[in-house]
Amino acid sequence: KSFVPSEDQGFIVTGSLLPSGATQARTRALAEKTDAWLREQPEIKDIITVLGFGFLGSGQNTSITFANLHPWAERTEKGMRDADTLVAATSKAFQRFIGDGIVFAFNMPPIPGLGNDNGFDFRLQDRSGNSDSSLLMKATYQLMGMAAQAPDKKVVGLRPNTLPPAPQLKLSIDRIKARSLDIDFDALNSTLQVALGSAYVNDYITGGKVHQVWVQADPITRASEGGIMSLQIRNTQGGLVDLQEIATATWVQGPAKLTRYNGVPSMPISGSAAPGASSGDALAAMEAFASKLPKGIGYEWSGQSLEEKISAGQTAFVFALSILIVFLVLVALYESWAVPISVMLVVPLGVLGCVLAVSIQNMTNDVYFTIGLITIIGLSTKNAIVIVEFARDLQHQGKSAYDAVLEACKLRFRPILMTSFAFVLGVIPLVLSTGAGSASRRAIGTGVLGGMLSATVLAVLFVPVFYLLVRKLFPPKPPRDEREQAAQALDVADSENS
Repeated sequence: KSFVPSEDQGFIVTGSLLPSGATQARTRALAEKTDAWLREQPEIKDIITVLGFGFLGSGQNTSITFANLHPWAERTEKGMRDADTLVAATSKAFQRFIGDGIVFAFNMPPIPGLGNDNGFDFRLQDRSGNSDSSLLMKATYQLMGMAAQAPDKKVVGLRPNTLPPAPQLKLSIDRIKARSLDIDFDALNSTLQVALGSAYVNDYITGGKVHQVWVQADPITRASEGGIMSLQIRNTQGGLVDLQEIATATWVQGPAKLTRYNGVPSMPISGSAAPGASSGDALAAMEAFASKLPKGIGYEWSGQSLEEKISAGQTAFVFALSILIVFLVLVALYESWAVPISVMLVVPLGVLGCVLAVSIQNMTNDVYFTIGLITIIGLSTKNAIVIVEFARDLQHQGKSAYDAVLEACKLRFRPILMTSFAFVLGVIPLVLSTGAGSASRRAIGTGVLGGMLSATVLAVLFVPVFYLLVRKLFPPKPPRDEREQAAQALDVADSENS
């Protein structure tokens, strides 16, 4: 099971994450190594790398790279790899940089807006109400350990989709002493905000352009603990008081990024299905791992994974509803509850071909496969309707069920083949498509092609059998006009007898 197939969108994305506190120089050095490897790949046309930014967050220890690929036609002619194959090769090659930092590659989701990569989007949540963020981090590492030690690997590339905990300078204010020195806490907060962050002052116009004025302490005055503690706060009397007179500084470990999902502290975790496993297998494996975590730790799905979970529960309902609607339409067409059964019995034959075609191509049960199944319901019944309709009319003309269905098959054999193979030939371009959006076209075209072939070949053989079986179990009633004539004849006979 899966949601939608991965698409080759003409580019891939790589990201890097270094330990907390790593300088920009270290990030640049790692980016230069990864960029050099990417430039050596024949599929890649050009790249652009941004330091200090990534889908994990912003900071000098992270970066992101966009690698544009050559056009699809050019890559196909030269036998180059597609985006998914290149992502797998890139991730494997980047494992040699693990000593410098974590480097990973991924493909963007086929549906824009559903997450940042083509893998799953898992949200581990701390529902215990504890404010200690370390519990969620411990549960994250425990989950990753279970995934790494699993005997049958269904998940690869598991990683927290956020910045790691970083060292932080914690200031403890002696409020009593600050009050005794006439320090207003608004002034204290404003001084720390301006010095360590920044503050907007006003605008000024020069050269016909509007410029903003921002103030901030010089880097040298806030580059060390001593420099920060030497900051001066003006009290209500107009005097200046050093920060170290009213505060003490301690180094602590804390989260560099706070994330909530549906109002609950969460840890976003990304990963993808292992080779040979579908995204549905990966989602089931993650849920099994999460069930073994300590009490108070829950999970939710987001993005494309959430849509996959929702669509998986609707497939059976949509398929059953489609069957019911087609059956009711046939009941209205034939004015019978029995005859439509002989038509609907051909649907499993089309579904059989649809499943076989997708299985041979090693495709997954996704949304496009479901659409193909629903399409096959209409296409397979189309051929059966042609035979049953003629057989029913011939039987009303006085022929036996066997003779009627046999003559109907002879009369409609060529039209069935002509219309069916015309449709099959029209679907073949979907099956053989390449380029942008080709994965989704192949997904729906392969299932429809297999279902139509099986429904065409097997319908000619089995529909007559189904019709004879239904007619044997439910003998036909004479047409309405014949019944009306018989009723009138009985009325006349009764009146004459009376």
